[in-house]
Amino acid sequence: ELSAEIGAVASALRLRPERNEMEAALAEKATVAQLRALLPDTSPAAAAADAASNALAAASRALSLCESTRRELRQAMNNLEAACGDSVAQIQARLSSQPDASAAALQASNTAADAMRALAGKADIDEVNASLMQVNRELSLRPTLSELNRVVSEQSLLMESLCAEHLLGRWLWKTGKTKSIPGGRSGGAVPWNVQTVNTNPANFLWERDRSSVTCVAPGLYEVSFGFFSRKKPTVQLLVNGEPVLSAVNSASYAVHHSSGRLAAVGPHSAGNVTGLTLFDFVALPPNAKVACTYQGEDGAEGFLGLRKM
Repeated sequence: ELSAEIGAVASALRLRPERNEMEAALAEKATVAQLRALLPDTSPAAAAADAASNALAAASRALSLCESTRRELRQAMNNLEAACGDSVAQIQARLSSQPDASAAALQASNTAADAMRALAGKADIDEVNASLMQVNRELSLRPTLSELNRVVSEQSLLMESLCAEHLLGRWLWKTGKTKSIPGGRSGGAVPWNVQTVNTNPANFLWERDRSSVTCVAPGLYEVSFGFFSRKKPTVQLLVNGEPVLSAVNSASYAVHHSSGRLAAVGPHSAGNVTGLTLFDFVALPPNAKVACTYQGEDGAEGFLGLRKM
């Protein structure tokens, strides 16, 4: 409505006569009146002057009307400017009183635009279906739960059997010196200086430089030992301080049904590459202390191995 009213006022202002045009018309009216006074009443020029005078009078009245209309238009323009100023002030006051609502609306608009852009970049139905088909193909190649349980059970049995076959320990004698044995028994107790393997420390109890290894669990054990020196020694295996196996430097190889071996083929250029070894089986009681005695030259080395059957 304000725009239409402003347009009507502007059109009316464009149709009004300019000020210089009105002043020229007034001057022309004065000139015509002077000419008419000089002419006789019966001459054609007098008639033309009268007509011109009447026209100028009409123009003067129109000029007065235009002046009045101009004042009215100016007043209307002032009123319109005041109304526009009041309307603008009201709109500004209304916007300033609702900043949160405007900001929320703007933010909602931005969020909606962002959401539309994000949705435009998402996969369509065909792409999702293709991905699901690929996942289904991959899943079809996987084993079922029953197959997986069967494999795990078989693997567990295999691991248990392997662990049962590998409950063993092995210790080395590296110093070449023995410890004295109480009771005056010949030879010396072999101290086990280094532990190389112990797959069950709870069963095979070993301490550095001690002459015995404790086997906690009773049962059948595989025992092996070997000693390396320039001259073949005499070795005994003790269980709880009592000898149970002996390996001596004689043609009988071993005493007490041993499967040990005495290698006496002759010296080797690399030194002591063979030694006095023994491999046998013993049934041990609970917490059995297994030890070896050595009788021979100093500087020898040896090992002791035990495996739970």
